[in-house]
Amino acid sequence: MANIVVRIAELDDRKRVLAFTSSTFSWGDYIERVFDRWLNDESGRLLVAEAEGMVVGLSFVKLTKKGEAWLQGGRVDQNYRRTGVGEAMTKECLRIAKEEMNASVARVITDKTNLPPQRLLTKLGFRVVSEFSEFEKAAERIKDPLLTRDVRLAGEELITDMWRYLRSSPIFRKSGGLYTVWFVWYSLGKEDLARFVKDGKAVVYARDGKIHGIMLVDDSTIEAKNEKSIQSCYFDSDAGEGVQALSNFLLDYAAKKGFGTVRLWTCSDNEIIESLRQIGFIGEVGGSTEIVYSKEL
Repeated sequence: MANIVVRIAELDDRKRVLAFTSSTFSWGDYIERVFDRWLNDESGRLLVAEAEGMVVGLSFVKLTKKGEAWLQGGRVDQNYRRTGVGEAMTKECLRIAKEEMNASVARVITDKTNLPPQRLLTKLGFRVVSEFSEFEKAAERIKDPLLTRDVRLAGEELITDMWRYLRSSPIFRKSGGLYTVWFVWYSLGKEDLARFVKDGKAVVYARDGKIHGIMLVDDSTIEAKNEKSIQSCYFDSDAGEGVQALSNFLLDYAAKKGFGTVRLWTCSDNEIIESLRQIGFIGEVGGSTEIVYSKEL
């Protein structure tokens, strides 16, 4: 095993980091777009790992909300994989999260097909809290009002009822009580729900005066794909027709607002996934299922 040193990244590390991250995925990597921002993020720490005098690894840890740390951007030069680089960086991220950020929990995701990091996370005491799948469809105007019947933007008067629905929802439990904004997962509390409602980004499906579905959305541009998309941050309905009504509402809303693509994240629930497929939502090539891991600090 090489002698590994993990330290805070510097601007001079950028060229070397981009050299071993340029072809991480079939489409390249997003590290080039975020390196400078991560380097200067006051709520995060960008780390590099050195072996044999050369930078061979990268990782980022950030305090996303009080008590919660998020690990992302873990990369290791292919010539130094299985040498302990990933483990050393993850341990240092956890130390920083606990000792410097006062976090009580750390979370991270990995693709369901990517087995080596799953083994590492299990070794370091992480546990699986949920699985999320991503689906997409081009935005389109929905002309038949019956397809979006009983769906509307939520008003503040509904916050208490919405929170009550979530607290008793099997989907909320299956989601680990989490929501996502572009590949970062956060705990979903009542205050977060209220913020989505006040920002006009919470949607409800209700029949006969009772809530049967909730969708939270975000319209910030995704850095990894550099596209004008809108996404669901949390998706929940206790009825198949609710899944489709909420989805159609988002497709229509996105088209009216000028978004090209709707990216819909949901916990990996078979009934929701089947309902989405019935109206034309497709998973990404090769499937896109992310496992969310958590570790108490």
